[in-house]
Amino acid sequence: MQDFMDSDESQTSIPIEAITELFSSMSVSPYTDAAVDTELKKVNLFEDYAIKYAISLISSSSSNQLLGARIIRRLLTKENEIPYEKVIQSNVLPCLIQLIPSLDEQFAYEVLWIISNLAVGEEYCIDYLLSQRSLELLNFILENCKSIEIFSQVMWAIGNIAGTNHSYRDTVIQQLNIDKIAYFLYAHEREFSTTDYQNIAWSIHNLVSNKLPPDLNKIKLFIPFLQKIIINQEDQWVLEDALSSYSIITDKYSDLDSSFNSQLLAKFCSLLDHQSRKINVSCLKNIGNYATQKIDQDFVIKSGLFPKLISFIDSSDKMIRKEAYWVMSNLVLDSNIYFSYLINSNFFEKFRKTLENDSVDVIKEAVWVICNFAVVSDFDQAKWLIDNMIIDLILEKLLINATIGDVIFDGLLNYFKFDNILEIKEISRYLETLENAKIHIGNNDNLKLEKVLQRLNEMKNCTDFAME
Repeated sequence: MQDFMDSDESQTSIPIEAITELFSSMSVSPYTDAAVDTELKKVNLFEDYAIKYAISLISSSSSNQLLGARIIRRLLTKENEIPYEKVIQSNVLPCLIQLIPSLDEQFAYEVLWIISNLAVGEEYCIDYLLSQRSLELLNFILENCKSIEIFSQVMWAIGNIAGTNHSYRDTVIQQLNIDKIAYFLYAHEREFSTTDYQNIAWSIHNLVSNKLPPDLNKIKLFIPFLQKIIINQEDQWVLEDALSSYSIITDKYSDLDSSFNSQLLAKFCSLLDHQSRKINVSCLKNIGNYATQKIDQDFVIKSGLFPKLISFIDSSDKMIRKEAYWVMSNLVLDSNIYFSYLINSNFFEKFRKTLENDSVDVIKEAVWVICNFAVVSDFDQAKWLIDNMIIDLILEKLLINATIGDVIFDGLLNYFKFDNILEIKEISRYLETLENAKIHIGNNDNLKLEKVLQRLNEMKNCTDFAME
């Protein structure tokens, strides 16, 4: 490895021998981070020589190689002006990687830390890591890993690389041995500390989160582990990442383990009162994902879920309001028994305020609650909504914002499926409103609108005939 030492020394008058002497005392003392930092501060302006010295140690006997690796690692943890490019240009990483099979666990730990630190640099740093087959190294270590400390450092490196963008994340998922990660997780789940769980949950979150979903055939291996974390862990940082990851996976992957449903739902509901906004939002998303399949009605009633959702409509957090309405819209599709909660609470007062003051995306979710309920409502329930002008509220909103048209037309058809539910004055009022709405909506929604108008005209003709 002599070629590593052949760089230009003209940048400073301090020769490499002086740097070697500076570090010489460390070769016989413990290689603590504090000791390394103390010496590095003395050569802060001469990083090139610190790197050279580290390389000279790595090139020598095994007793000095750990110190060399630690010097490189500490250079990459500086608070300012981290010398990513200098470390990359020194080409020290391939030498470190080559030495891992022949050296001890502590050395491997330092190299993994170097990889993790490089991965938080700019994208060129990650490109360099991938070009040096760092993922193959991680696979090799996973294959032979018996240490939780080493595994945790592997997960840290994975999280840093995968968390940069979806392209790097997909590369990690494609090339990494996910089976080995899952095996280690399940084999050692009782041995992990809270810090380990924080690291693992964060890394999994980086593997699954992004605007573009990952390959779920591999990621689904994490589902049982995430379920256990959510049920058994109480640490805020662990729960924030685990709950968010679980909601992302289950939003795309519906084959959930039913044996965990009741335990998970109970935990989701209990965490709705958590101080963390991230936990609140993720729990709402998870409950909503389960509700798209079916949630046992007895559970919903006994858990007090519906009143809690209604209370969230008053939240100052837009996302919480939106998710609360979304969960309710999924629940009401299952049964009309939830109508009593809407009637007996102040839901409709809150609903009116939402339509008057909230953003379009929250309004859409609120309207979905009313329109989805139309699928299961009976005559009396539908009549109550009509008599109390709830349908009028929705139609008035359509005149102001046509983007909710795709939400309401199917709902209107379901409410108007009952014969004799509308009086002639109501039919005339709805027809006038919808005719005025035509100019606001797109062609696709016009097709649905025409069906609603056709149904109203049928009801009008029947009413006129009956009056005659």
